[in-house]
Amino acid sequence: MVIKTASLVRLPAYRAWQFIHALGARSLGLDEWDEVAVVLSPAQQALFRQMANHDQQHGLEVMRALARQYAGNQDLLAAALLHDVGKALYPLRLWERSLVVLARVLRPSWFQRWSDERQDPWGWRRPFVLYQHHPKWGAEMAAAAGCAPLTGRLIGRHHDPLPPTSPMDDPEDMLLRDLQQADGAH
Repeated sequence: MVIKTASLVRLPAYRAWQFIHALGARSLGLDEWDEVAVVLSPAQQALFRQMANHDQQHGLEVMRALARQYAGNQDLLAAALLHDVGKALYPLRLWERSLVVLARVLRPSWFQRWSDERQDPWGWRRPFVLYQHHPKWGAEMAAAAGCAPLTGRLIGRHHDPLPPTSPMDDPEDMLLRDLQQADGAH
């Protein structure tokens, strides 16, 4: 992974903003729950309710960003809302999330080694293992809640890199790219 200098300059400020934003996360309001209810079934809403307040707000922001272009794509919008639901299984503290994200960006080889689930996931590597595997767990949870297969695949792949030279002929890869961009921007 090649990180451009501009990305490194923006990264600390952006991550600090995310951290502060998460600290001040509030419960969703009734109007926001109405937005969620338009996209998710009652079983899927119950899954969404398991997420931390800041993950719910983040999912809603990602969904709103994608809804501008994909208003009728319920599978993508559901994936936007639920893409981080796997984090609800084993919640991380905010400082652990920040550490993991910084390691993932600044030292990807260390992140890969530390997040290997064959290692002890309950020692000091716990945050890395949990972060690395939350997409897979989220996809399984979404399937159990009745989400469409495409929704589950997008959730399960939301951290997977796309080939930089891909012609993006695959419609699913195009949706994944847009989900990843919205996720990274919010």
